[in-house]
Amino acid sequence: MMLLLTSLFLAAVSASHLRYGTITWEKGNGNHVKFTIETAWRRSYDGNYKTHHKGTSGYSKSTGTGADQYPVTGDVIEINGLEWPVFQTGDGTMSYLTLTVTAYSQAEDWFYGVTTIDHTYSTPSNKGSPWIASFTGCCRLSNLENNKDRTWNLQSHVNLLLEEYAPHVKSLPIISVPENEAVEFHIPAANPNHEKALGWALATSIELGGTTTNPAVQPPTLAVDQDGKCTMDTKHQSFTTPFTHPANQKSALFNAGVMIMSGAAKSPVDFLIRVLETNNGEGAAVESIPTIESIEPAGELTEYVGHTVKITLKATDKTATDRVGFTWGVLPDGATLSTVKGVNSVEQTFFWTPCNTQQGQHIVCYEAVDQKGTASVQKCTVINVHTDPAPRFNGPNYAGNNVPTAYVGQELTFDVLSDDVNCKDQVTIAMSGSKLNCESKKDTWPAGAELLAQTVSNFPDVCNQRKRVFSWTPKWDQGGWKGQVCLKTSDLAGGCKGAGVVQTTEMCLNMYVHRCKYAVQYEQQLQEVSAIYATDWINTWQHNPDIPHPDFVLYAQQVINIGHVYKVNIRDNLHDIATRFGTSVQWLHYLNMDLCADHTVDIDQEICVISNSCEGMILSPYGKAGAKDNYWYSSAKDAYKRHGGHETAGTQHTYAPGHA
Repeated sequence: MMLLLTSLFLAAVSASHLRYGTITWEKGNGNHVKFTIETAWRRSYDGNYKTHHKGTSGYSKSTGTGADQYPVTGDVIEINGLEWPVFQTGDGTMSYLTLTVTAYSQAEDWFYGVTTIDHTYSTPSNKGSPWIASFTGCCRLSNLENNKDRTWNLQSHVNLLLEEYAPHVKSLPIISVPENEAVEFHIPAANPNHEKALGWALATSIELGGTTTNPAVQPPTLAVDQDGKCTMDTKHQSFTTPFTHPANQKSALFNAGVMIMSGAAKSPVDFLIRVLETNNGEGAAVESIPTIESIEPAGELTEYVGHTVKITLKATDKTATDRVGFTWGVLPDGATLSTVKGVNSVEQTFFWTPCNTQQGQHIVCYEAVDQKGTASVQKCTVINVHTDPAPRFNGPNYAGNNVPTAYVGQELTFDVLSDDVNCKDQVTIAMSGSKLNCESKKDTWPAGAELLAQTVSNFPDVCNQRKRVFSWTPKWDQGGWKGQVCLKTSDLAGGCKGAGVVQTTEMCLNMYVHRCKYAVQYEQQLQEVSAIYATDWINTWQHNPDIPHPDFVLYAQQVINIGHVYKVNIRDNLHDIATRFGTSVQWLHYLNMDLCADHTVDIDQEICVISNSCEGMILSPYGKAGAKDNYWYSSAKDAYKRHGGHETAGTQHTYAPGHA
């Protein structure tokens, strides 16, 4: 956590010095617990602050390092009082309160500090009941309308058998509300990792520091619901009487307490409510209250590590001569505030780039305040920080990532879409290589494949989506291409304090180009297509019985056969296949891009062959088989007999290619 105050005005607040207190805790190893006590005190109190930051063990009226010699952010002090404020763990251990100042307000005359205390209990619970940790001291303000001049007693319940932490409360020490209105404000609280629901309830008399014979009371009409929303009806007589006795009093202070529950764990928050007089009883306005006009962005925020959170406040005051500023509560570590722009109206911006250890829920509270210390009702923003996600692909959405089969000469296109759940991120889409079935590693994309220029793709409920169109028209020698085409999408580095990491997501698509198929180009004839594949039109026409006449002009993108699909048989190899069909191993590679460089083929593997009857073998392999191999092709001979052939034992037959 870090500082913050941005109001630059000073107004006196009388008597004593406790303003606010809350306790939270988290379990460590075994029965170890780390307590965090957050308190606020009167900043202008002239005495009994131990000046650790000045290297002395004495006490001094000049207890802070601020220009006015009062505490500012970073000062380390020990609090004293009529009764020394102490923290007790509930098992007999007591500690005095030394705190580090993390925020302050000159306008409302308070500073806010954090104390951490490590403690190890002998047992995880107090015989099955919770340990009751408490923060006590004396005294409350003398000018309170309730519970004045009495001790406080903040209590937190610790049962390590049931819970590992207590809720963490974030609020400004003093909440200002106008008189004669039905008002509402929130007491924000959060759990680590959002693991348990929170509940809110008004503190009991004991939890406020009362006793059976002298109970403590809440402000009249104060109520709180299960979402932490507090309501008060300041039209009640209790809120108007203080402004007539004495007649010049412009505000009335009330002590209030709320308990926040998470399972069996409880955290207290003790704070002040200041009711501001807005008329003199006869309807004439006596004081205008600053108003926060806008919060941008509004509502609960979802943010990500490494990306800047920005919250802009605008406020004004109806009294034109008033000077307006803002008071902020404790800010997350690393957060900063811009200077206040203007005098009345005013604007200020909160900036914060969460780091990798700051995931979770953070709450910042603020109010508008004028030079007299008159403040608006507290507002708070909840910031949920998540680990920055990697970008994601939104398309193409092919079942099993199997792209529809492509054809030589026919353009294959599809949209590649990517976005990031983090709307502050930007994504880029790029190639990531390809991998043929017979290759062991990714290589460059197939020749001719490309991604067109990246564009913005607007789509409902998707932010910053980007699109690139994949385009590939397989060339004449890319038939049979079979493998994966891989794409990647990357986001911005982001990062906290300059250390960012680009995150990348890869998607590989299974692609296949039909073998022995060709998509005719505009006004092409069989003769032109045949020339591409170094064959003749008669051969090509024979493979396309649906073409009635070889001289007909084919229509553009008409898919025709350019050869025959041959299924590899036992003992076949590329050299023998090429020799048999009057072609070459090189041409078999041209027609079958999935053939591996070592020329190996598998039984039942399909390959495209364009035969040349003038160069091919007249005899089949069966006709050349030796006597010792008479029976290895018995299935073929049986088939021959079924078609009327005659066989004499030990006789070999010749087969003309293309005939049964």
